[in-house]
Amino acid sequence: MQGNYQKAATSPLIESFSIIGMYGYRDLTLSSPTAASVVIAPNGAGKTTLLNVLNSILTRRYAKLIN
Repeated sequence: MQGNYQKAATSPLIESFSIIGMYGYRDLTLSSPTAASVVIAPNGAGKTTLLNVLNSILTRRYAKLIN
């Protein structure tokens, strides 16, 4: 099945999202050419933090980003 896939018909809301200097030492980037993505990384890599920050920005809850 290699190479046998279809690109999602819906364009992504956000094509690329980055956090630079998270916790003072880590940079995270999420890039996706499709409307849906699966995030896979080791424990402690920042998956939940990345999604929480993205959610705070999309819902305009900027006060959550201060901490």
